[in-house]
Amino acid sequence: MTSGIGRPALLAAILLIAILETTWPSANVAVALSGAIALVLSGCVIPLLPWHQVGVLADVLRPRVAAAARLAGRPPAASERHPAVPRPRTLVPQPHRRTTDRRTAGAALALAEPVTAPAPNPAAAPTAEWAFPAPPRFGSRGSTASRLPWLLPKFTAPAAIQADQAQVGGLSVRAASVVGPGHRCEEPAHPRQDAYRLGRDTTGRFLIVAVADGLSSGARSELGADVAVRHAVDALRTRLHEDPAVDRLDADAVFRAAATAMTSTASEAGLVPADVCAVLVTAVVDSFPDAHGDHPMWVGWIGDASVWALRDHAWVQIAGDAKAHATDPSAGLASNAVNACLPQHPGRAGQEEFRIGGGTAVAVVTDGVGDAMTGIPEANAYLAERWARPPALGALLNDLCFDARQHLDDRTAVVLWTPETL
Repeated sequence: MTSGIGRPALLAAILLIAILETTWPSANVAVALSGAIALVLSGCVIPLLPWHQVGVLADVLRPRVAAAARLAGRPPAASERHPAVPRPRTLVPQPHRRTTDRRTAGAALALAEPVTAPAPNPAAAPTAEWAFPAPPRFGSRGSTASRLPWLLPKFTAPAAIQADQAQVGGLSVRAASVVGPGHRCEEPAHPRQDAYRLGRDTTGRFLIVAVADGLSSGARSELGADVAVRHAVDALRTRLHEDPAVDRLDADAVFRAAATAMTSTASEAGLVPADVCAVLVTAVVDSFPDAHGDHPMWVGWIGDASVWALRDHAWVQIAGDAKAHATDPSAGLASNAVNACLPQHPGRAGQEEFRIGGGTAVAVVTDGVGDAMTGIPEANAYLAERWARPPALGALLNDLCFDARQHLDDRTAVVLWTPETL
């Protein structure tokens, strides 16, 4: 008899018969009959299965391939004696299944397809797909350069985009700068020559703004613009710490400090001052209103970087020089350049004081934005509506990426809003 489940069953039946014989001697016939039935069940009805086979039937143990072959009455094959390791499954892309649920289908389509923003001008078809709303286009035709990919300069340069926002007292600030299409889309690509810097005095009362535009005639004007805004903000911060009053700020002292730093930086880099020339505008705004609810503001500038105020749903320039219309023989500037710049002419800086009412918007910009406000009424109206209240920072940056023919310069804007008066 094969060792398995049949043998223990038979032994159990014999033991049960012995116990019945001992405890119930008057029922020999019944005991004998019961024993016979037990023997029959043990040997015939209950199969004599090995313990391993019982485990396989109970789905506890894995079957032995060779043993299974013997039970089937055939010799085990070579693959059964040495079963091969199964290969990993290959994932085959399945065709897209059509969904029957319209809501599920709509959600899947929204996730799978890129978002295409409508063209700003209905008469002009969009030329690219945007995950963000397309920048505004002013005029029936945009510039060719705006539709070209951005290129990198051949040497290390500032980032093509800079953005920031802040709250100083009740003043809200948004700032952004982006390289112009004329600098980024053709070889050799040029770096962003605009720069800005935000700051505050040690008490947190005054907002300090500096915006610079490096002249294209300078070999490293982006360096000069960056140095100019950094040192202008530092100089204004030092003077406000010594005397916290906007009406006693001196543009000559601030711009001479910036010019000295620019000249020193040029010398250290093996350059001449003309290589780092830039125009500069600075502003200091008191976050504390006066007795009339106005915020004192001081502005100093040199060149055509300008300051604008939002009045009657339009941007109006309140500070900054106009472009020169004649060549400056002392500086060799072209006719479409500026009257003065740093570090050559720090003594030509102008300054003015203003009082800003509550709920007023003021923008400090380079000519890449100022020229559009001046020469494109559509752009002025658009930006007046968009910047009437503090926008999301990404929206401000997107606005500065506007597309307009013959407006290819870098664009920089620092916009501030005074709190609403109650």
